[in-house]
Amino acid sequence: MSSKFRDIYDEEYFVDTLKNDVRVVDKIPEYLMERFGSNMTNVHNFRIKAWSSIQYYRDVVLPKLLEEKVIRISPFANRLSFDAPPVVQRLRCLANYKALRFSRPILTIGESLVERMRARSAINGGKYVSVHLRFEEDMVAFSCCVFDGGKQETQDMIAARERGWKGKFTKPGRVIRPGAIRINGKCPLTPLEVGLMLRGMGFTKNTSIFLASGLIYNAEKTMAPLLQMFPNLHTKETLASEEELASFK
Repeated sequence: MSSKFRDIYDEEYFVDTLKNDVRVVDKIPEYLMERFGSNMTNVHNFRIKAWSSIQYYRDVVLPKLLEEKVIRISPFANRLSFDAPPVVQRLRCLANYKALRFSRPILTIGESLVERMRARSAINGGKYVSVHLRFEEDMVAFSCCVFDGGKQETQDMIAARERGWKGKFTKPGRVIRPGAIRINGKCPLTPLEVGLMLRGMGFTKNTSIFLASGLIYNAEKTMAPLLQMFPNLHTKETLASEEELASFK
């Protein structure tokens, strides 16, 4: 595990929770790495298709692991299908829903943000709504959806896709159909759409909102209607000082 994992999650708790099922180490033993010149980039890397079956791991990955003693799997997200046997599903659930716990610094700042949101929601009895808005530039670009449809948006999205995925969306034969993507419900909600949804659910202008998000794409324009509908909107940046947030940047 890298230091990035440790920054976000309670590493000790993760290792301890899984100890009866999986031996987790933060460093590969040197006697195993010697044959690779102690360089991880020399280790065989499997680029496994997303949602691969258990049978694929048994037939293809396991023999290579037994041969090499060390392998890498990258990228690592969503590499296993959902139709795995119960014993594997149990371990998957244990890792995802029990073993993962935020690190103490994140829990502490989280508790502080909750207290401050409750204080700013006194008019509503300390109650507020938390919204995780996924309208960052990379999310908008990856979706391949069209939003305002303007020239600037088109240029921004082409550039963002090339920066983030280098040719993935421009391969020969790749056809992007924004209209079909939207009809299938796969476009991220815009801030305006989130506001309309909340209003439709009965939340009024006086509702306090905590907005969790990254850097919103074209925020000055896209956030304006949401702020107009819900002026009591707060983020971690409005609730905490720069000093408090510095260690998380």
